[in-house]
Amino acid sequence: MDFVRKIIYDFDKQNPSADNRLRIYAVTRALIGAMVFDLLKTTKENISQNHIETTEDIRKAKKFTAGFSEEMQSKIADLRTFLTKHFYTHSNIARMDAKSQKIVEDLFSAFMEDCRLLPMDLRQEIDFCSTIADKADKICTYIANMTDAFAVEEHQKMFNISYRF
Repeated sequence: MDFVRKIIYDFDKQNPSADNRLRIYAVTRALIGAMVFDLLKTTKENISQNHIETTEDIRKAKKFTAGFSEEMQSKIADLRTFLTKHFYTHSNIARMDAKSQKIVEDLFSAFMEDCRLLPMDLRQEIDFCSTIADKADKICTYIANMTDAFAVEEHQKMFNISYRF
């Protein structure tokens, strides 16, 4: 994690009084910037080394043309390991994950049981479904295309008795 430590150190040195919110934003931006720069540099090197001049050359290439350097791949792997251990498994994240899973399951079950809960245009599509699997697929697609905020609101409308319409 020296990669991230250096970014944090450089930011803190230049911005000693910055609040945590700005620090997180700046560090994230620097991480993404470093990854994009590495991706562009490595891809350019791969194009040159493999004598790629046309899209057909890319198709014929035996390895990926675009990608991160081995060094950056290692840094990303370290970052993923750290995030998995310290962030993704944090109790707050686990709670949010459980809540979102419950919302999706509840919406899916409700829509499968009663198509009248769906928007009119989707109901018409479902009327033409020949199998339960086709119906489930349409409902899954509908839920997958919801924003988080919309899914939460829909769940509140259907399952929170005190929610005002």
